[in-house]
Amino acid sequence: MGNKEDARDVSQDALIKIYKNLHKCTDPTGFKSWVYKIATNTCIDQLRKNKNSSNTSSLDETFQGEESEQKFQPVDTAPSPEETLLKKEHHAHIHKAISMLKPEHRIYIVLRDIQQLSYEEISDILNVPLGTVKSGLSRSRKAFKEIYVKLGF
Repeated sequence: MGNKEDARDVSQDALIKIYKNLHKCTDPTGFKSWVYKIATNTCIDQLRKNKNSSNTSSLDETFQGEESEQKFQPVDTAPSPEETLLKKEHHAHIHKAISMLKPEHRIYIVLRDIQQLSYEEISDILNVPLGTVKSGLSRSRKAFKEIYVKLGF
C-alpha cells in the first residue's frame, strides 16, 4: 500500500468486510482463499481510489520555491459567507415556487427532482403509466418555471 497507515486502514476495511460477509463463506476448506480474495480486492479498490484522487502533501512538508524554501499553504476552498447566503436564498426561492404549484404538479417535482426517484418508481407510487409520468413531469416543470420567472427570481 505504500505506507503503514494505508496498510492498516485497508486491513481494517478488509476485516470489516470479512466479518459482515462471514455468512457467505459456506466452504470451510476455502476460507483462507476467500479471506485472501477479500483482502486483495480491498487493496486494489484502495489503490484505484488513491490513483483517481489528487496527490497529497504533508502540511509539514517544505518544497523549493522560485527564490527560497517554502512551507505548504493549503487553499481554503470553502464557500464564502456571501456564497453561502446566496445559496440559501436560492433554495428558499425554489421552495417558495414549489409550494405555489398545484398539488398535482408539485408531486412530480418532489418525487423526481428532489427525491430523485426513477420514472418507474414514480409510476408505481402514483399508480399511473410511465408515459403519464413523463408528460406530468414535463407539465410540472413548465408550471414551475412560469412561477419562478413570475416571482422574479
